Amino acid sequence: MTEKKPHVHKDLIVAWAHGAEIEYYISQSKIWKRIDNPAWLVDAEYRIKIKEYPVGRFAKFRNVYKDEVFYAFVPKDQYDTELTNFLYWLTDEITLIADPYLP
Repeated sequence: MTEKKPHVHKDLIVAWAHGAEIEYYISQSKIWKRIDNPAWLVDAEYRIKIKEYPVGRFAKFRNVYKDEVFYAFVPKDQYDTELTNFLYWLTDEITLIADPYLP
């Protein structure tokens, strides 16, 4: 009697069944693309979609009391507030990437 082996994508299938978003790799264009109903082909490459969390940006400010400039991190939730002595953004939005394989 032959021993049954679990499907090569077993863990991803279980995660998908519990609501995880799945992506598959397109080797010709070297990109990951979301797929709603994976075929779970044995020779295909799948992963749980990586979650990104925008957290903020760095900006340049002027200290009017000392006639100097300083740099500071501005959290995302403060973009719309009036930033006193704001000069300009130094960076694009900084994003943290969560590893879906960590608990």
